[in-house]
Amino acid sequence: MSIPKLKIRPESPWAQLKAEAELVRESGGSVDLVRELAKLVSASMSQVLNQLTDELPEGTVDVGFFRFTVTTPEGLALVTQDEFHDALNGALEQRSGVFIELDRESLLGGPSYITLGQWLGDQGVAIGFIGIGALLGFWDVVSPQALGITGEQASDMLGMGFLFPALKSGSPLIRDGFEEQSK
Repeated sequence: MSIPKLKIRPESPWAQLKAEAELVRESGGSVDLVRELAKLVSASMSQVLNQLTDELPEGTVDVGFFRFTVTTPEGLALVTQDEFHDALNGALEQRSGVFIELDRESLLGGPSYITLGQWLGDQGVAIGFIGIGALLGFWDVVSPQALGITGEQASDMLGMGFLFPALKSGSPLIRDGFEEQSK
């Protein structure tokens, strides 16, 4: 899957979230970086595509439960690779999520959407997180559909958590030393 070339909206959801977080910090409060990452993912899941075609339109990802894109109808990106990377690194530095901790090594191991949902606080957001990371070139989506499994068997596997990210070679996380930092 190639990473689509997208124009960036001047005021992206991430820019808005960063501005809000800065106001909280300036007033002496603390910012939960995992929740900020979850908000970024939620704000960036532009369209859930319900059509079931064999071919995915460019800039769309199939995450087993649904397909979605991170662009506006005008083709503007709702999140950039750098924004997602910064949010992810900040959240991983914090480690402590909504219900569990997640560190770099755990992410490299390819946690299921159920585990990511415990960290981010919502399984739907976790599915979006996996999809956005795939669209931006961080990892591939491993799902029953990606392995050619369909129908009831695929649904059963998804329900048991068989949907996870698999870090790909050339990922921005590897290029910046992510793998070395986790050792």
